[in-house]
Amino acid sequence: FYNESHYRLRRELRAFIDEHIAAVAEECERSEEPVPEQVHLTIGAAGIYAAWVGPKPGHHLNLVDKVICDLKPGEMDYHHEAIIHSEFSRLITPGFEDGLVGGRNISVPALLWFASKAIQERVVPPILRGERHSALAITEPFAGTDVQRMRCTATKSPCGKFYIVNGVKKWITEGHKADHFVTLVKTSGSG
Repeated sequence: FYNESHYRLRRELRAFIDEHIAAVAEECERSEEPVPEQVHLTIGAAGIYAAWVGPKPGHHLNLVDKVICDLKPGEMDYHHEAIIHSEFSRLITPGFEDGLVGGRNISVPALLWFASKAIQERVVPPILRGERHSALAITEPFAGTDVQRMRCTATKSPCGKFYIVNGVKKWITEGHKADHFVTLVKTSGSG
């Protein structure tokens, strides 16, 4: 399953983590301090966040200037993403790792699959560069993660340009620092 791009990614990523991330990860895990913003910027500038989101739908790799190992949309596969997860898990710092991608990796795919091209081009690049943070808002106090029972709604504004969101969300991973929220809402009907 692996080709030279997989081995190259493992080598380059391991060296990057050892040089730029390992000491900070250990300190954050020990002190229970959040991931410093500079770490997000460093990982984003190296093109790691873009690859960490996964290979599909693929066009997101063209939204940033650099992707680690110069991976291209047609070249990247799920084995590349698994290597990234594997190399970061070597740190044995789960709190730090959640602080890196807990919100990003569950919200950016929704943006890539469902947001308009204009939203993707405006919102996704700064998230992948580590300049902004995103979160996925699904859980509600009345329904938990049972999306069939959710109550949060969105209705069109009188001018028809916007949605007015009404409802409550809770336990949003990375919600405390997110710049952008991908929010699950009902726009019509009961289902």
